[in-house]
Amino acid sequence: QGAEVLRWLNEGMLTQLGYMIRTRGGAVAAALGSALADKPLPQRSLWLGEGSLAGEIRPGAHGALRLREAAKLGFERGYGPSELDGASSKLRYGGLTQLANLVDRIMGGA
Repeated sequence: QGAEVLRWLNEGMLTQLGYMIRTRGGAVAAALGSALADKPLPQRSLWLGEGSLAGEIRPGAHGALRLREAAKLGFERGYGPSELDGASSKLRYGGLTQLANLVDRIMGGA
């Protein structure tokens, strides 16, 4: 059953839901993917970005600033749109381009 829901997430249904309720795609998708896969997200990690209807993960407003502030607050890892790679030298960052990449990170242990 979890695999079926992850396939649903990977096919963009979560992005459409996120668009309709105007949430931030990255954090919501990571939380749902983690719960459905029964795999915890890494501690001290930040997930950000907006999901498009095509399943792309795009930068939200002030992404680079959010990464720098997260590093100051003790976050060690960040995941989100690949455009933000290198925005914070104090945070290990994994750039993502599609929701499928996010699902792969969660299934692979992020």
